[in-house]
Amino acid sequence: MKVLKGWMALAVVTVAGMAAIGALAGYFIGRELSLQLAEANVTNVATNRIADSVAYSRDSHTVLDAMNSSKEPFCSEEDLQTMERLLYHSHLLKEVGRLKDNKIACSTSMGRSDLAATELPKPT
Repeated sequence: MKVLKGWMALAVVTVAGMAAIGALAGYFIGRELSLQLAEANVTNVATNRIADSVAYSRDSHTVLDAMNSSKEPFCSEEDLQTMERLLYHSHLLKEVGRLKDNKIACSTSMGRSDLAATELPKPT
């Protein structure tokens, strides 16, 4: 009977030890998988943000190059129509305009009137 109790105690301790080892292994495997998935997700999001930035930059430069090469008089009706056409074909821009002496001279949404006479902040 004493031997049976000893084997029973050994079995209980062995099962408890294996359960603890299994729980620790499951924790570390789950942690590693979670970290790998999180890293892949962060990498994917960062790659998408960079691609969005590149697309926005290309779109902006395309419109700016076309505006800078325009032969229409500064902020004339023809110039505003050209800017509106460029804005219409732009995929990402919502507004374009022209500056003079660091003030908005004209824009596609406000035209030449109703523009603030205050100077724009200087870039830092």
